[in-house]
Parts: sequence; structure tokens; C-alpha cells
Amino acid sequence: MAHWGVYVVGICEPMNPGGHGAWGADLTCEGAPHQHYGGYLGRKKTMSVFYATAFGLVQAARIVRHLAKPEDTATISSTLEYVVDFMKGNSPKDQHEDAIPLQKRFRAAMQGFQATIGVVNKDWALDADRAARQAVWDAIKKWPNHGVMCDVDPEAKPVPPPAAKKITLDCFGGEPQ
Repeated sequence: MAHWGVYVVGICEPMNPGGHGAWGADLTCEGAPHQHYGGYLGRKKTMSVFYATAFGLVQAARIVRHLAKPEDTATISSTLEYVVDFMKGNSPKDQHEDAIPLQKRFRAAMQGFQATIGVVNKDWALDADRAARQAVWDAIKKWPNHGVMCDVDPEAKPVPPPAAKKITLDCFGGEPQ
């Protein structure tokens, strides 16, 4: 039986809310080399550190479940106490509706797995923080249009342009139809 240590951070830059969101995770198992994961979540007006951290906790839980053996245990930690409380089932004063599905996904990922979730000092999560920041900058370099705020909802279906009237000629010399 092995024990996994997982440290998760979420960032939202250059402003919170409304910046570029990303998460980072640092996983290790009893002295083994650390594994770093991170992901870019995009930029939208409702993006926040709260959402990015909650998303990172879900992803880290899924990753450790995939890597760990059934008898292994884990301690999953984040630097934000109010996000940890939310993922445990407590509801903060400022309810983050976007994060409610993440709370359910986290519980589902942890079901039947012996894990504790807690708060850690930021000094312990430096590698996870670096992974999250790297995810943001890699995404901005790869997709430069993410660097600006969209005026249009990126998830909205585009309105098709009006159809042009097609004019055809009858192959036997008739009038255009």
C-alpha cells in the first residue's frame, strides 16, 4: 500500500475574475519523482481562481485514481481553504454556480478511494503553481486570440449569413429560374 501526495493550484490572470484560467497539479508517491500536470481552461468573464482550483482538484483526483492501486491512499491538497471546504460539501457564501457540477465530479472520482482533502501552504505547491502558469502561457502562445476578451459568447452558435439567391439557367435555353 502506497500513499500519494497531490498538490493543486488554480490561477486566473491577469485579473480575477475574468482572466485566463488554468490549473496545475504536483503528484508524488512515497519518494518517487514528482509528476506535473496542468491545463488551460480559457478566458471568459466568469473565469475565477475558485473555478480553476475546483477544476484542478477534479482532474487531480481522476489522475491519482488512474495511477494508484486500489489499496493506495492519497492526500489531495490545495492552497485555497474555501475551495477545499466547497469540494468537501460545504457551500461558501458566494455560491459559484459554475463549480457545482465540479463538486459532484470530485465526489464521484473519490468514491470508494481512501483519500483526504486538505489545505496546504503555498510553499508546498510551488511546482503545481509553475505547471498552472506554464499551461496559461503555452495556451496564449499557441492560440493568441485567447489573449483578448471575446465580445461574443464563444459557446453561442454562429448565425449563418443570409442565403444568396441561386440563379440557374435551364440547360435548354430557358429563362433564369
